Amino acid sequence: MKSLVGVLEIRQSQAERLGVKAYSRLSGGLEKANLRLSANESFQDAEDDIVALTGMRVGHSTQQRLVGRQSFESAEAKQGVSEVSIDGGKVRLRDLLESDSPWRDYKAVRVEGIYYNAFFQDNDSLIDYLSAQRLLSPLVCLGDGHAGVWNLFTQLTTVETRWEILDWYRDVFPSM
Repeated sequence: MKSLVGVLEIRQSQAERLGVKAYSRLSGGLEKANLRLSANESFQDAEDDIVALTGMRVGHSTQQRLVGRQSFESAEAKQGVSEVSIDGGKVRLRDLLESDSPWRDYKAVRVEGIYYNAFFQDNDSLIDYLSAQRLLSPLVCLGDGHAGVWNLFTQLTTVETRWEILDWYRDVFPSM
């Protein structure tokens, strides 16, 4: 088994005591490090950084499989929701089959400053997630002014039951 400190030989009894899954080739610590790096950079860069940091080689395809195996539960607000922030952006996918590497849309949402969620090319799921919360009136909606963000807010509440706050700072001072 590969670990943060090198290759470890462990017996079945040790694996059971440590809670290591059958046929697992990576320790929990090394898996966590791979997931953290994969969240912040490309799988190829994560592969290079793991080698530099630990001396252990974990291929970019393995990085991608690790991420694909994760399940992320959306947190439900325990209290009524009075504030929602939505922001969107573009991410460029490196696709070796297509030479143009298309740009795709994502949206991130913050609820009450506590709960965070992200949606990749799936505005309907974002609306479903927010609609499942107990939205209070007025609902404070914070966005950057992009039509793709404000159109989502209009699907949640009526203009009479929401307060809209424009985050213009980033647009006025983009280099800060």
